[in-house]
Amino acid sequence: MIRQLLKISLFFLLLTSLIFPQLKELTVKPTENRGGIIIFRNYPDKAGIVFYTQFDNLIFHSTYGITKITGDPEGGKYILVLEPTRQTIEVRAPGYKTEMIRINSLEPREVLYYEVLPKKEEMTGVTEVGITVQATPPDATILLDGSSISNNTNTKVSIGTHNLTVEKSGYAPFVREIDVTPENTLFQITLERVQLSPVTIKSNPANATVYVNNEHKGTTEVGFFLFPGVYDLRIELRDYLPVEEKITVRASEDNSVNTFSYNLLKNTGVLELSVTPSNATITLNGNNITPGNHELNPGKYQLSVKANLYSNHSEEIEIKRGERIKKDVILSKTTGILKLSVTPADASININKERKYGNEIELIEGIYEVEISADTYYPETFTVQIEKGKTVNKSISLRQKTGSLQFTVKPPSAEVVLNQNGVERYRWNGLKIINQIPAGIYNLTAKAPGYQTYTGTISVKENETTITEIELKQITAVEVKNDKTEEKQNFVTPKPNWVIGIDILKSPTTSYLGEEYTLNPGISAAVNIFLGNPSRLVLEATVNYTDRKYKSNIFEITNSQTTFGGGIGYKYLINPSLYFSIMANAFSVAESRSTKMVNGVEVKNAGNESETYFSYGPGLNIGYLLYLSDSFGFDISARYNILFNPQNPFVNNPNTLQSFGARIGMFF
Repeated sequence: MIRQLLKISLFFLLLTSLIFPQLKELTVKPTENRGGIIIFRNYPDKAGIVFYTQFDNLIFHSTYGITKITGDPEGGKYILVLEPTRQTIEVRAPGYKTEMIRINSLEPREVLYYEVLPKKEEMTGVTEVGITVQATPPDATILLDGSSISNNTNTKVSIGTHNLTVEKSGYAPFVREIDVTPENTLFQITLERVQLSPVTIKSNPANATVYVNNEHKGTTEVGFFLFPGVYDLRIELRDYLPVEEKITVRASEDNSVNTFSYNLLKNTGVLELSVTPSNATITLNGNNITPGNHELNPGKYQLSVKANLYSNHSEEIEIKRGERIKKDVILSKTTGILKLSVTPADASININKERKYGNEIELIEGIYEVEISADTYYPETFTVQIEKGKTVNKSISLRQKTGSLQFTVKPPSAEVVLNQNGVERYRWNGLKIINQIPAGIYNLTAKAPGYQTYTGTISVKENETTITEIELKQITAVEVKNDKTEEKQNFVTPKPNWVIGIDILKSPTTSYLGEEYTLNPGISAAVNIFLGNPSRLVLEATVNYTDRKYKSNIFEITNSQTTFGGGIGYKYLINPSLYFSIMANAFSVAESRSTKMVNGVEVKNAGNESETYFSYGPGLNIGYLLYLSDSFGFDISARYNILFNPQNPFVNNPNTLQSFGARIGMFF
C-alpha cells in the first residue's frame, strides 16, 4: 500500500515538472548612465527609466501605465517613458520569473538607470553580454580587439578577455586587457593629457622622405614634435628599399630620447654593358642608353641593340639587388660586298634609286637594282643578289652616245683644237670629218699665223651630223701691235697687281744750322686695284731711314731719322707701259739729334734730343713699266712729295718741306 502511494506521488511530481517547468531568475539592479541622454522634447512632463541588458525580448508593465517603450533592444538598451508618480514596474523575460521594481517617487524629466541580468547561478549558458565604454575626452578613438566601437554605446561582445585601446592625440593612450562578464560590462576610461615631445629622424644616405601615419614630414635629417604614443613610420628614397615600422614616442623634452636613425639599403643592381659596333643604337625598355655601367632598380628589362648593316639583338635581362651583370653584345654583319669596275670612271651609281659612291659598296643581303649612268652615255640597269659574307664582282662599260662632225676652216692651214671639260680631245689642221665623236659640248680654238685667233663652242648631238664652217680674220701689222698691247692690258685689267720696290729719295733733314737735303733710302710695297681701264686705285706703304753728321770747329751734330708712312691715290695708264699717279700721303717721323762740344766750347742746347712728329701732303709719281713677261716686269718711277706742317721741333717756323727721288721695283 505504501509502495503504491509512493509511486503515485512520484508520478504527480514528474507530471507537475513537465507541465510547470522550473523558471530561471532575473537580477535587476540600479546602474549608471552608459551613454546618451533622454530628450523629453515630446514628453516634457514625463519621466524615464533606462534598462541595459543582454536580452532582446524583455516585456515591461507598470501599475500606472507606460506611455512609450523605445531604445535599441537588439543593442541591449530599453527606454521606458512613464508618468512621474509612485508605481511598480514588472520586468519579464521568456523562461524567467517576473521581477518587480517599486518606484516610490519620480519627478518629471527624471531618469533612472537599471541593469537586467540573469541571476549569477543561472548564467551557465550565457556567451554574450552588452558592454559600454565611456571615454574621456568623448572624441577619443576606441578600439576593441582592433575594431572601432562608439563611445557611450552598448556593444555586444563575447564573455572573456578582450584588448581595449583608447587613444587621442595629445593624451597618453590607454592600452589594456579587460575581462568581460555579465557583472562587468561598464568600462570608464579617462585619458591623461601629455606634452609634445621632440622627434628626430635620420637616414644614411640623407634626403630620404619621411612619413608619419601617412603624413609627410619632410626629408632626412628632419625634426618635428609628436605626442607620446605609437606611430607608423615610413622612409622612402629613390633606388633604396623603403623602411616601414612602428615607433614609440616617449614623453620627454630631451632631443636625444626620440631620435631614430636608419641605414638604408640600396635597391639597385648594376648592368655593365659593352657593344660592338660602337655606333649601335641601344635601348633599355625603349629608352636610349650608352655602353658602360648602369645602376638599375631590381626587375626585368628588355635590352635591344641595333645597327645598320648588322643583325639585331634583343633579350630580357633581370636585375637583382646588389648584383652586377656583365653583358658583351657583339652584332654580326648581315652584309656582302658589291665590287664594281665602271667605264667611264666618273659614271654615277644608283642602287635602289639611292646614289652610292666608290667601287666597293657594302649592302645588306638581298636583291638590288643597280643603275649606272653618265653624261653622253647610254645608262645600264641590272639586278644583283647580295649574300651575307660574299663579294659580287661586276664590270660595266657604258656605250657612249655619238654623232658626226664635219668641219671646214679658212685658211686650210689653221690649227684646230677641241677641248671638253678642260681636257684636249681632238687636234688637227684644216678640214676634218670625225665620225663617232662623243655627243656633248666642245670648246673650239682655231689659230693661224697672220690671222686672229678664233674661239667658240660646238654642240655635237646624238646620231646627228654637226656641220661647222669658220673663217679666220686676217690682221695687219698695226693690228698685231695693238693685239700685243691688248694682251698686256688684259694682264692688268681683270685683277690687282703688286709692286715691291726700293726708294732712293732726297729728303730734308735738320741740323742746328737749318734744313739740309740728304739721301733717305727705304723700301716700299704697293697694290694696284683695277677700276676699269685705264684707271687704278693705288695703296702703298713705305719705310725710310737716314743718319747724317755735321761737324764744325765748335760743335758736332748727329741726326737720325726714321719715317713710316703710306698713301692712297689714283693711277692713270697713258698706255700699257707709261703712267702717272697722284697720291695723298701721311708720315710718322721719329727724329733724334745729338750735339756735343768741340775744343771745350759751350754750345746752346747741347746734348741728346728726340721727337716724333707727323706730316702729310700730296705726291706726284711718273713711271714706266718694263715688261719681262705678261705677268712680270720692272716698275721705274720718279717721285715728288710736298709735306705740310711737319711740326719739326728742330727747325724754326717750318712751313713746307719737300722730297724727291726715284723708285725701282718689281711688279707681278
